[in-house]
Amino acid sequence: MKLSSVLLIAILNFCLIIAAPVRDQYYNKIHYKIATSNTCTVAGIDSNYKNTKEIIIPEFITVEGKKYYVTSVDYGAFANNSKLEKVTFNPSNTKVTIYYYAFYNNKNLKQVIFNNKNIIVNYAAFSNSSQALFDGSGVPMVVENLAKTLLKEWNLPVGYTGYNEASTASRNKKMTDLYALAKKMYENFNRFNYSNSGYNLPAVLIFRAGSVRGFHMAYRELARVMGVDDVYFLTASDGVTTFWSYIRFEYDKWYDTWYNVDIYNYDYSKYKGNSYPENFFMINSKFIDHLVNEVNTALPYENKKRPDWWYVYTAVYGTDYEGQLVTRVLIDDYIKQHNLGGDRA
Repeated sequence: MKLSSVLLIAILNFCLIIAAPVRDQYYNKIHYKIATSNTCTVAGIDSNYKNTKEIIIPEFITVEGKKYYVTSVDYGAFANNSKLEKVTFNPSNTKVTIYYYAFYNNKNLKQVIFNNKNIIVNYAAFSNSSQALFDGSGVPMVVENLAKTLLKEWNLPVGYTGYNEASTASRNKKMTDLYALAKKMYENFNRFNYSNSGYNLPAVLIFRAGSVRGFHMAYRELARVMGVDDVYFLTASDGVTTFWSYIRFEYDKWYDTWYNVDIYNYDYSKYKGNSYPENFFMINSKFIDHLVNEVNTALPYENKKRPDWWYVYTAVYGTDYEGQLVTRVLIDDYIKQHNLGGDRA
């Protein structure tokens, strides 16, 4: 090889070395790793700020005048961090994946703000950090992505278009799949040790645990992602003792009919068939018997017996950003206000 060629290669290699940024970068309390020519990943806390209580994950960092967009929070990036209390993801058009165990065992993490609408939360990303609540404008997409992951894991439909047709076959398919969904939730979600998640819907789906209200909010969202029309799928309550779902089913020959569904207190062990038990979907008279005799029986409130005293709770996500945590409307009024129709036998 000619000496001139060797010198040219050496010069080019030197220029490349000079041009390439250092892989490890530290910016505003966070350790980043440059991943590609224009992306980076969050690797953890800058060791100089190991006691910090709050971090903000930006859309990008700038290194030597060039932008590197954040695309992920790495595996175990903040694992076992006992100091962190609040994490905010700034708005971004770039998809950000929070990988497995990224925030594992963050005992004092209480608030995670998703202002990025393109976030994917992997399973176990927040494992053993169950004090955390989730909020922000990005919550709807986070919840939808979590719902899709769960439905695929459980071999249930995603985006099925035939549930809302006025036919016997469509109605039976809808009832069969909604029963299957309820049973999967009962088997895989924790009803008794749900820590702080309650009815914060992203927390319910991330930690797979929640209160009776949280269960039914998750049931509604999972059903929506399956393809069920959520306009006719309400989260209901007697206002005192419990929550349930109130769902309208379309009929081809009779009136469209509303049914009460209690996925939280139902005994799934009795039915061994492949479709759904008839007593899973209850008209009001049957549901009153269920409330009085099987749900919180130590609380003999008159509300259980009065459908005209039952409410729709309008919150979908259970976040401060949504702003409807305590908003409720009597079911009769809600159905009239939104022209939902249907028989409320």
